[in-house]
Amino acid sequence: MAKPKMDGFFESEEGRTVIVALERFVRGSATGLALYGGGTLALSVLNGKLFRSPVHVFREALSVDTLRFSAFLGAFPAVYKLVHDTLRRTRPGKDGSNSTIAGAIAGLTMFIESGKRRRTIALFLLARAANAFLHTLVRRGRLPRIRHLDTAVFSICTGFIVYAAASDPELIPAGYYRSILRWSRGWTDKGLAETLRREGTAFVPCDLHMHPGSCHVYALKDTLRSWPSFFKMYLPINLVPVLLFKYKQLLSRPRDTLTSLFIHTVWSGTFLTFLVQIAKYVICVLRHWERKPPPTAGYIPFTAGVLCALSVLFERASRRRELSMYVIPHFLNGMFLLAQRHHVKTVPFGSILVFMASTMTLMHAYERERDSLSNLVKGIIKHLVGN
Repeated sequence: MAKPKMDGFFESEEGRTVIVALERFVRGSATGLALYGGGTLALSVLNGKLFRSPVHVFREALSVDTLRFSAFLGAFPAVYKLVHDTLRRTRPGKDGSNSTIAGAIAGLTMFIESGKRRRTIALFLLARAANAFLHTLVRRGRLPRIRHLDTAVFSICTGFIVYAAASDPELIPAGYYRSILRWSRGWTDKGLAETLRREGTAFVPCDLHMHPGSCHVYALKDTLRSWPSFFKMYLPINLVPVLLFKYKQLLSRPRDTLTSLFIHTVWSGTFLTFLVQIAKYVICVLRHWERKPPPTAGYIPFTAGVLCALSVLFERASRRRELSMYVIPHFLNGMFLLAQRHHVKTVPFGSILVFMASTMTLMHAYERERDSLSNLVKGIIKHLVGN
């Protein structure tokens, strides 16, 4: 008796591709739901909102925004798998062009995502795509290897971010600005406005709006007080990649894995402690040295940001590279907003085009130059797309 046509299709190579693509969609969607919805729930536990209004929190965790992000994270690997395997059957070979074309077409799934997040995601991937491209050129001997380039990039971008937070917060996302205020353990929007931004006729001492007492004494005490909270903040951040990408290592060598996690978290907490405290202290010192009425000169917060960013040297080299990749999108976004202020014309669907160009580069690198990608990016792509 002949098998139904549908059964025959799913036993063919094309049918198996469809099945794998559906599996990728389910895995990606579940990951998006866990990241976005789970992140909302975790944050609500930390701020106590879950216990005050649980119904509202669960609605937010399963909002349209969450579902769009989840669908996008499922659609990208599914479309990539369908296109890549179809191209491989029609044009066999391993020159990397199949993954490049599939990466570009899969990038169109960004249309599913919320418009307010497209630019953020596109710039996030652009930084990593540029890093992979440059890393490949260095490996091939086309460019010289520059020591501490990641630290220099991190310093310049952090200088801009501290300038924006202190003097012009519209240049950074509102949520990121609120996070900076929270990490600062003392800065408030009103305090920064009164001390650094609003035009005045007399110098405004730091102890009026920024912190109590002497700048020097406060900096020392706050450094000692802030380290435990930053350690606790970094512990789940460092734990999540272990659970997602190193769970086999955790099961086979739990003691070594947890010891490494603890040591890395200690250094991460130290890095963020000095990053915050040096930025605050340098702003205080330079303001008192200049003793001019507000608004504060832009070079003061920028210098503070550049100097505080040197604390990234507490982190291991691979982590420094990843941290520089984290701040580059905020720097690029700020440059974009500055360009908009000066009425520079933007390209329609520019974020989609940037995302497509980035996914082309990253998927090509994943197939042909995998060592050019950071462990984080390799882990994410492997989790979503597979080997």
